[in-house]
Amino acid sequence: MKKALLILFLTAIAPKLFSQKFVVGSTKGGGIHNTGSFFRLNMETDEHEEFFSFSALGPFDPIAYPLQGSDGRLYGETRQGGDLNVGTVFSLKKDGSDLKVLHSFNGQDGQNPSNGLCEASNGKLYGIIGSSTNYGKSVIYVIDKDGENFEVLHELSQLECKAPSGGLIEHLDGYLYGLGLYGGTLDKGVIYRIKKDGTGFQVVYEFAGGLNGERPVGQLVSMPNGNLYGVTNSGGSDGGGIFFRFSTTNFNLDMLHDFVDDNKGISPIGGLTKVSNGYLYGHTAAGGTYNLGTIYRIDINGNNFNAILDFNWTDVLLPKGRMVEAQGKLWGITSNFVIQGNEGSIYSIDKDGSNLEQVHYFSSYYDTESTTALAVGDDGNVYGFTAYAGSGKRGGVFSINTDNLAFTEIKNFTTSIGNGFYPSEMIEGENGMFYGSCSEGGNYDKGVIYSYRKSDGAFSVLHHFDDIEGAQPLVLLFGPDGKLYGNTLHGGDFDEGTIYRMEMDGSNFQLLHSFDSIQGALPISMLIGSDNNLYGITINGGVDNGGIVYRIPMDGSSFTVLKSFLTSEGFFPSDILEGSDGYLYTTLSGGVLGANGSMYRMMKDGSMFQAVHSFVASLEGKSIGGMIDGDNGYIYGLGGQGGLTNGGVLFKIGKDSFDFSVAYNFAEIEDGFSPIVLSKDSSNVLWGLTSAGGTELNGLGTLFSCNLDGSNYINHYNFEGLKSFFIEGKSGLLFTDFPTSSVSDSYIEKNIISISPNPNNGNFKFFQGDSALDNKNFKFSMTSSSGNSSHFLIGNLNEVNSYIAEIAPLLNSGVYFISLTEGSFTYTNKVIVIK
Repeated sequence: MKKALLILFLTAIAPKLFSQKFVVGSTKGGGIHNTGSFFRLNMETDEHEEFFSFSALGPFDPIAYPLQGSDGRLYGETRQGGDLNVGTVFSLKKDGSDLKVLHSFNGQDGQNPSNGLCEASNGKLYGIIGSSTNYGKSVIYVIDKDGENFEVLHELSQLECKAPSGGLIEHLDGYLYGLGLYGGTLDKGVIYRIKKDGTGFQVVYEFAGGLNGERPVGQLVSMPNGNLYGVTNSGGSDGGGIFFRFSTTNFNLDMLHDFVDDNKGISPIGGLTKVSNGYLYGHTAAGGTYNLGTIYRIDINGNNFNAILDFNWTDVLLPKGRMVEAQGKLWGITSNFVIQGNEGSIYSIDKDGSNLEQVHYFSSYYDTESTTALAVGDDGNVYGFTAYAGSGKRGGVFSINTDNLAFTEIKNFTTSIGNGFYPSEMIEGENGMFYGSCSEGGNYDKGVIYSYRKSDGAFSVLHHFDDIEGAQPLVLLFGPDGKLYGNTLHGGDFDEGTIYRMEMDGSNFQLLHSFDSIQGALPISMLIGSDNNLYGITINGGVDNGGIVYRIPMDGSSFTVLKSFLTSEGFFPSDILEGSDGYLYTTLSGGVLGANGSMYRMMKDGSMFQAVHSFVASLEGKSIGGMIDGDNGYIYGLGGQGGLTNGGVLFKIGKDSFDFSVAYNFAEIEDGFSPIVLSKDSSNVLWGLTSAGGTELNGLGTLFSCNLDGSNYINHYNFEGLKSFFIEGKSGLLFTDFPTSSVSDSYIEKNIISISPNPNNGNFKFFQGDSALDNKNFKFSMTSSSGNSSHFLIGNLNEVNSYIAEIAPLLNSGVYFISLTEGSFTYTNKVIVIK
């Protein structure tokens, strides 16, 4: 092997600084946390990169049940949120304070947990994440209560366990036991166990149907006699399920009760509850007097089975989950509560079935959609999760005081802890700053306005929306007075959206207008006209609730409805544009005159209103929006659907003659389809985004360009997380310069090791062409001119498997020396980073 010399390139050709033109935009998905990113495409080289990622999500959509740990804190799982928005493990105090994300799942260690946690005798938390398909990963994991030492103990095959039912429990023998709703040779369910250190995993019983039961549900119950007890949802002599005892010494399963008596309940759900009177209690999904299910009790020998309550149409119906015992009563949850509107309730009942009481009813079915059980704290209160509650509708944790029955939402989840995410608009100022809006996140989870400095990547939140000022900001504009103007889709006095302005540093925020349903509701696209007034559209509101076109001066002193769309004309305005002819052009995505959408124009005082085109034939496009002025006598726009293969169209309409033609049909998967954004560069080339398609049918969109006549269509990039819609404003692309550096690489060994490209943002890609160096562990070090060093270990470096070091957040502009070493081999290069 040739040994490379250690050369620091002090005599190399000096770097040349220059600027290159980039297409820049934002995505609502993608990035490190899948919460949005900035991307740019070099218009000369077609190289693409994401150069900024928005912040991670906080936990939301809690699932299953809370667990009180031995330290008094509540622990749980969420199906969403976290670094990659695929779920978290979290904890908080019982008063709702001190929320902590203990772990963010990443897909490789599981995703979307839904079964709840178990604290074992060693003080650690154990959980299981399962899938009922061959595509999801099922794992058993362990984590310390402080979030340290997360480990996947075992990855389950579909044969071992498919669709885990309930969480794990620790038995007297020290093993953790669990149930699989499916799995096993006959795919009718399993009982499995594993040691707390992750060894000894074993399927100890496979359900076979018939008298052995099938589809075990809920959690197992461990009893002092050394046996485990549980129920199945089906099986038995009549398919109504069984109550069983399982021996952990000889792995025998005995059916102790056959659910065949319709009057007392069939098809158990939610598992069993061990109660202080020695009985086991549970729910059935069917049976009873009204065939709406029952609450039953049974002793551990399978005797004295009795239904203590029939669910009915007048009190409660559709029980779910597992009950708990608190203050001498049983507490449970239902999916529906008849008297208050079929939205779910929490009830209490004496252990003999008397004194049924509705403790709390929920405002929405979704509040209880993910709740599978309640929990009892050491303070005697009952705790539970809601999936869709709170001001942010992200779910939360509630408590019920079992003395006075007071219901308290102790924690409402939001999705951000400050910076915002899901960017919806970005503009560039003359000061080298990007400004934009995020439709969600921020201190109040209502969205933010941010700035991003191109020179060094500095990101700042300029304003946090709080619902009163608005919520879900969309369009952002530079005013001729040097202020920022924008709108929000929701919030304000009537929760129908707002218009605001602020200084470019975020100060002096002023609410200019709150929309109501009469004068428009849900504003989207907005512009500053040539007369320095603000013009915009709303989706709803007006005479026929079909949306409006409005005008408002920049000081907010008045508000004028220029046009209230009638149902006969169309509805759901989707875009507004001032053409070079002085007219305001508006598109409507729905209509009667144009079944697939329509375009109108009017003068800026609302006069001379006339139809430009009605999209009657779906081949012309439908779901219309995305307009720009081509400066050639034509207005260009997008049909998000329609065209030859319903993939959408690029169309043009003459401003004088109103002649219409389809310039391009988005027909190929590889090109992308469902176009959503359209812009034009200084060379009169159209650039845009599609929201779907690309490399495959379920692709997530493309960045494309084409000529004004639709020719020379190019798919420049296939996105991995693009999410955008007409409803989220224009979200146009920017055409801007970025300073870059070119470093002469005259090193003799450059054919052995290559670092490319010379970075302008701190991301490095390594590959090498000497087979003798394949699959070696290389040490990568980066030393600044001041002597500060960073070190990384990389491996499996060859022509096929390259390595990308994403260390942009660690770097400032400056001179760096890059070194790769493996044994006696060393390669060094000098780069200059300019942000």
